[in-house]
Amino acid sequence: MTAPLSPLKTGLSAAFAYRRLAGVLWLGLLVSALPAWFAFGPLLAPIDQGPFRESLLRGWDSWAFLSFLGEFPREAGIAFAAVGAGLFLSVVLDLLLTTGAIRVLLSGLPRPALRRTVAEGAALFRPVAWAFARYLVSLAFWIGLFVVGPVLLLGKLAGRDAPPNGALVTFGLAWAVVASLLVASNVNLRFTLARIALARGDAPNARGAYRAAKAVLRGRGRAPPASGSSGSPSASRPRARSRRSASR
Repeated sequence: MTAPLSPLKTGLSAAFAYRRLAGVLWLGLLVSALPAWFAFGPLLAPIDQGPFRESLLRGWDSWAFLSFLGEFPREAGIAFAAVGAGLFLSVVLDLLLTTGAIRVLLSGLPRPALRRTVAEGAALFRPVAWAFARYLVSLAFWIGLFVVGPVLLLGKLAGRDAPPNGALVTFGLAWAVVASLLVASNVNLRFTLARIALARGDAPNARGAYRAAKAVLRGRGRAPPASGSSGSPSASRPRARSRRSASR
């Protein structure tokens, strides 16, 4: 009986073994942060000369922040647009590079890192994008069912004149935090397993990938291999065919 693998230890060993691949993933984070980096410089530069410097430096002041945004509407609009562009770029690069990184890890070949990661991720970008769309729909549905619905019900039970530190209001806030974390972790786990299934070739599309993820969670599917093991889909299919032909 083999000892259970530690996810942290396995991830660190894979990062040191595939240093170039880890660098590619960190490069994706850096590229997605560049729009906000360049946009917030001109926005925050007038703080030292503005009348709201002391209020902002002392801590969060809503009125000072809103007044600052009203004083510089053009710079604020550019900064928020840059944040939106950075988030969109971060999602696209995550869908592209993370899937390609899984393929590179499954192949067991650390080089070339950047070209193979981008090529492998681009080959699976469409089904992974559909899986991500299903992830967003599932997240919105379960958050609405298990978080928004109960919180609204508790708010109606508490009444409009309920104190902010009342029992029902406090329980509603605690329920919103705990239920959101549980729902997000479950939906994220299913999406991660679906993306691994697509990278391994266990499913040709997003629907089949989520079906494979459901089978893994129920203990009837193939669990993901350890990082760095040679378990590429192209290498596993001929072996499966040879076993079937030998059994016949």
